[in-house]
Amino acid sequence: MKKNILIVGGSSGVGLELARHYACEGHRVTITGRIDPGCVGVQFHALSITDDVAGLTAQLNELVTRVGDVQTLIYCAGFLQRGSIAMLE
Repeated sequence: MKKNILIVGGSSGVGLELARHYACEGHRVTITGRIDPGCVGVQFHALSITDDVAGLTAQLNELVTRVGDVQTLIYCAGFLQRGSIAMLE
């Protein structure tokens, strides 16, 4: 059975590799991220997770409308903060 798969944070790393894998299996794959990796057979939706609640809500509403019924959701969004451990938030 082919699935509709949404990967949040799929524009690089593990998320992108999973997107490629599922697309090759013939699933409908949508990824989100800040930069479109141009992955063949994968739909990209720009999504930047920030503390702007209104902006994020609007982006998520658009994503839900565009993607439709999702059978599999994968969350691979990463966050990198550099510096001394005592200085990190």
